[in-house]
Amino acid sequence: MRLIIIATFFFSSFKLVNAPMEEYNPPKVVVVETSKIESHKLDDLISALVRVESNGDTLAVNPVTGASGPLQILPILIDDVNRIANIKDMDKHFTKSDVWSLEKSREMFIIYTEFYSKNSSYEVISRRWNGGPTGERKPATKPYWQKVKRFL
Repeated sequence: MRLIIIATFFFSSFKLVNAPMEEYNPPKVVVVETSKIESHKLDDLISALVRVESNGDTLAVNPVTGASGPLQILPILIDDVNRIANIKDMDKHFTKSDVWSLEKSREMFIIYTEFYSKNSSYEVISRRWNGGPTGERKPATKPYWQKVKRFL
């Protein structure tokens, strides 16, 4: 009798199956690398970011940085997202007042993320949201990621 270990790479969990090799019929499985994400699968991450950034308060303002809204967006990010939308020939233009709308903030987040972090992990996306396009390289963004992880 042999012990078969089936590794499922979702959250690094493992399942042990104790069955003779000739009796074991493995299920047909499609393996998906969960460390990579697609833009349409960002809802859980956006929810976690909103909790960390503003605790869901669409009128939140950081008095030190001036970041505003549910995702705590800075004016420089609005300018960058508008630049990206122009490069991508998107029919989008955001204003400072759009930060108060969760829907508009989400759109800006997705444009920013698809440009700088397409196919990146939640950690890289979060750290770039917090620290800019190279945020994952900045030690100061590690505690931010730890906060985000608690809400995922």
